[in-house]
Amino acid sequence: RDHQVVVGEYGGESGRLYALADSQALCVVFVAVRGARFPERMAFGLLQEFAEKVRMVQSETSLSEAMAGRLTGSLKGLMKDLMKDYSNPSKLDKVTLVHEKVDNIKGLMQDK
Repeated sequence: RDHQVVVGEYGGESGRLYALADSQALCVVFVAVRGARFPERMAFGLLQEFAEKVRMVQSETSLSEAMAGRLTGSLKGLMKDLMKDYSNPSKLDKVTLVHEKVDNIKGLMQDK
């Protein structure tokens, strides 16, 4: 498999860990999300975008020599930008936006 989802709890909070690897497992990227409000398709979209950007700015040699858990300065900036872009799923994903609106309407109806 080229991707994996792990669901569990840490420190009393539920969350998910998403992982994605290229065909040679040269580039393996992970993202952890707390709570269940972040759609899986968005998590893998973030991972695919990050992996593509990594491959554009890093050579195969630098990737093969990279230390686990370490990002270069340029990759840290890329990751920060992606995290900012994906921090509000409803801005990027119309399905999530509709779900949020439906949840809000349900809340209003339950209050009455």
